[in-house]
Amino acid sequence: MAMLLVLASLVLVTGALSLLTLSSAQAYQARSLGITERATDDLLHSCDPIIESWLAKHASRATVDPTLSEPRVEIAAIAWTNDDGAKHEIRIAAWDLLGMIPPETNSSSPLWLATNDQIRDLELDTTASLCEIPATHAAIYPLTDEPRVCIGSTLAIYPREQNRRASSSPTININTAPKPLLEAALRLAQRGDIASILAAREDGRPAPAPPRSPGNRESLVRLTGHSTLWAVRTDASVDGIGRSWWTVYASRRSDWEIIERHAISE
Repeated sequence: MAMLLVLASLVLVTGALSLLTLSSAQAYQARSLGITERATDDLLHSCDPIIESWLAKHASRATVDPTLSEPRVEIAAIAWTNDDGAKHEIRIAAWDLLGMIPPETNSSSPLWLATNDQIRDLELDTTASLCEIPATHAAIYPLTDEPRVCIGSTLAIYPREQNRRASSSPTININTAPKPLLEAALRLAQRGDIASILAAREDGRPAPAPPRSPGNRESLVRLTGHSTLWAVRTDASVDGIGRSWWTVYASRRSDWEIIERHAISE
């Protein structure tokens, strides 16, 4: 009888030790995961100076290959391994919001002919952020590592001043807009300078904006040679744990300010 009690006690102790070992392993794994997640968040924050430097030095003269389907500029793509073996990676790309169509543009504007039917039929004229768009719609966010025709690379969605939303004419950057949008904007503005603009962009040189056309065509579209609005996607990962941000920067008073930032959940 005593031997049975001893055996029973051993079984209970062994079971308890197994549970404690499993619990300890799970706790260690959770702590490790938490540490990695915090490291990823820190890495994401550390990308801000890289973006701010690019905005200050290059944004005003940025050009985009006119054959690309989106007004995208790659800022950084870096991968490295720390001494402890942790793998780190950051990818940063920027999209010129003035190289896209504002969603509140008049539905009869020929600028809409530069988009596909799926995006053209979306009713997003009062949308102030990509995070407000239901995931059931078309692809929302563009990617940092490859072209992707989607809402975020086609429609200039960002927080606007309420008194400007309805009254402002679309402004198109001739140095970043995809070729179909550039052609539509030049036709609407009655300008025929596309050959010289394309040649400059192919050489990586910004072209000056064409002079304003006489008459009231300026009320239909405005042409510019630089941008004051950029959306930036930042991807950061540590040992496979990834985080992404979508940040909108506006040039105000000779400085760049963040007017929107949210996490990308897709």
